[in-house]
Amino acid sequence: MKQLFAILLLTILYANNTTIDTNKTKEKNWHKKDTQALTNSSLQTKIESILSKAKTELNATEVMAMVMESKSGHLLALASSDAQNNRYASYLYEPGAVVMPFVVAAALDAGKLQHDEQIALHGGSIKVGGLTVRDNAKIIRNSLSVTEVITHSSNVGIVQIAQRLSGVELGVGLRGFGLGSVEGIDLPGARKGVIKNDSQLQKELYRATTAYGYGIAVTPVQLMRAYASLRNGGILPSCYIAEKSNIPPMRAASFATAKQVAQMLVANVKVGSGTKAAVAGLVIGGKTGTAHIAKEGRYVNSYNSSFFGFAEDGARHSYTIGVVAVDPKAKGKHLASQSAAPVFRQIVDAMVAQKMLLPSKPQTTRSAKAHAPLTDMEVVKPYGSYTDPTYGIKIFNESVTLRPKSVDKRVYAILDGKVLFAGKSSLLGNIVVVAHANDLKSVYAELSKIAPETKVGTSLQRGDTIGSVEGTLVFQTLWGNQYIDPVQLVGVD
Repeated sequence: MKQLFAILLLTILYANNTTIDTNKTKEKNWHKKDTQALTNSSLQTKIESILSKAKTELNATEVMAMVMESKSGHLLALASSDAQNNRYASYLYEPGAVVMPFVVAAALDAGKLQHDEQIALHGGSIKVGGLTVRDNAKIIRNSLSVTEVITHSSNVGIVQIAQRLSGVELGVGLRGFGLGSVEGIDLPGARKGVIKNDSQLQKELYRATTAYGYGIAVTPVQLMRAYASLRNGGILPSCYIAEKSNIPPMRAASFATAKQVAQMLVANVKVGSGTKAAVAGLVIGGKTGTAHIAKEGRYVNSYNSSFFGFAEDGARHSYTIGVVAVDPKAKGKHLASQSAAPVFRQIVDAMVAQKMLLPSKPQTTRSAKAHAPLTDMEVVKPYGSYTDPTYGIKIFNESVTLRPKSVDKRVYAILDGKVLFAGKSSLLGNIVVVAHANDLKSVYAELSKIAPETKVGTSLQRGDTIGSVEGTLVFQTLWGNQYIDPVQLVGVD
């Protein structure tokens, strides 16, 4: 912790000898009655209740949350645990790692980064302009994929990505997402914030600190709007409550880049810092950010914890949601993964209860007697988090590896369905993918043989033979776009 404070202090000394202490000036705040009159009042009331409880549980100064239709920019709820002091458009803060996706997007669109390349970690620390940037000690690999830079919130990784950009490219990229601007935000008291100018960003130190969300100041609404663009094909919507803005939507990123970064955010909810935001049957993506608060010119042992992301039920509904917890002081709750992300999930659950989101449901549960993929089996590698015995590192396994224990080596379809794929993979050998009702899919990999009748388009019944296995079977189940535990679905013991 002392090393962290030293790094932050050095950053401040370089950055014009001042911290971003952004909220000394009191702004005219929006009163509760105005938000209730102009938004979804039922959702607003429920979220206010969630935030009130969260403030107490987190021992926070304030907890804010916002909900917006991703495509239209229509604001449905703007809530705070302090109903008389709503600051979603005026609270300026250093956001931390929630800025990382936009740095990645800027590099992708500038042609300075490939979405599937590996970023070296250099032992977990690098020097930039006199500043030593370090990663969490838990990141022990030699390199990370770009997606893993996001899921691990790797400062070393994101700084190297930012250093590939010129000051102009990084500045244009961030401002293109509406950061540091009030344009397109139709809310009283909205403040611009601070994004360093292009000449400042030409200095590698400023590019580094900006890349992991320090030395800049943004508002929660700016971030929510920026995240909406990632699920809106790269188009930045204008935020509005009562009347749609006349300002035309702007392109923040290319369609391909927006899609790639959004997929990284979905991965973060599956296996990264955002797992506590996951809701079964929905597509959830988002990013955490935990950043020190500056007071009286220096960073103190207080934090702003944020989670921004999207919740979708296929092509029907798409919402962008932002949560900011100001100075959560409960033990262990200063981390966004333990504070803002769980609040995000509670809000999504409330939207499901109001049928604003309609989760897909699997066709069956264990009690419905889905057929096991093997007659008799043992689990070699479990689904979920486990410690790899060879390397001693924690891994999240999105499948379960099974070994047959009997002479019957046949592999069976767990439910009625239709074959989507039957063929060979260079990594997992013979694979069969079967689509079932209610957006459920099952995957059978490392098959020794695929049954001759198992072909693409073939209809299968529960218990039909799809192939056989001599060694191990890699078995996976997906509900929509989210992996679910095969053990719970089919009752593997």
